[in-house]
Amino acid sequence: MVSPALTTIVKTIEDLPEERLNQLADHLREYLADMEDDEKWDETFARTQDKLTYATREAERQIAEGKSEPMVESYLGMFANDADMVDEVTADAMRTRESTMPRTHD
Repeated sequence: MVSPALTTIVKTIEDLPEERLNQLADHLREYLADMEDDEKWDETFARTQDKLTYATREAERQIAEGKSEPMVESYLGMFANDADMVDEVTADAMRTRESTMPRTHD
């Protein structure tokens, strides 16, 4: 069963000249690719949320202790689309924290 929305779309584009159809097809491919990219970003962000929260708290702690300085916004933009970089930065923060924590005896 074809949805009413699809029927309307088909009727609207049926009489378009071929050049316009090609433009529409290109635009639709770009739009769908953008939607897919957005979905991947949302999935990546959701998957790394706990790590980002930990990294934020760790950075705030280090800044409060005078061990670090806040990053400028332009530098943070480098990480905007790089989940692997977020993982790497988080892992570095965790290693630093572990190396500075006092050891407990069992």
